[in-house]
Amino acid sequence: RFISEFALVELDFGTWAYVIGRYRSDTFSTYATVKANTREGYDRLCDKWLDVIGAARIEALTFEHLCQIRDAIHSKGYSVDHIHRMFTQLRQISSHGALISETKDKCREVRFTLAQMRFQMPAKKSSYASRVQIEAIVSAADATGSEDAFIWATGILVQFELTLRAVDVRG
Repeated sequence: RFISEFALVELDFGTWAYVIGRYRSDTFSTYATVKANTREGYDRLCDKWLDVIGAARIEALTFEHLCQIRDAIHSKGYSVDHIHRMFTQLRQISSHGALISETKDKCREVRFTLAQMRFQMPAKKSSYASRVQIEAIVSAADATGSEDAFIWATGILVQFELTLRAVDVRG
């Protein structure tokens, strides 16, 4: 659910829906500077924030309220990683709101509160592929004779040998 610039005119300057809408529509926002696939992830998180706090006044989002939201997300079974991403997105939104003349003072307070809060970090990766597993993948791909399997296995092998992220190998 994307808020168009026309809809922004109808929104109250003092609500999170307005700030989120501006974050998503302003051409100078950090949202506008990221790639389309990253923006898709931001959109999902912004939509969740719109559902949770969209109608709320900016100044209503206090430290206590933020803690209640964090605890509610956790109690619904969401991962530590999801909670961390949600609040990182809210930090970006409030930082953008702190630059908008209509919302700057109220968003600065929320931004300051979020800067002081600490959220549990996701656990580091605990398992890695072994050389034997990678060689098995490459052998199985070679056995198929498929060009697609060969390309995929080559990417896996390059990723393993050069310790690259998958995103650095794809494409």
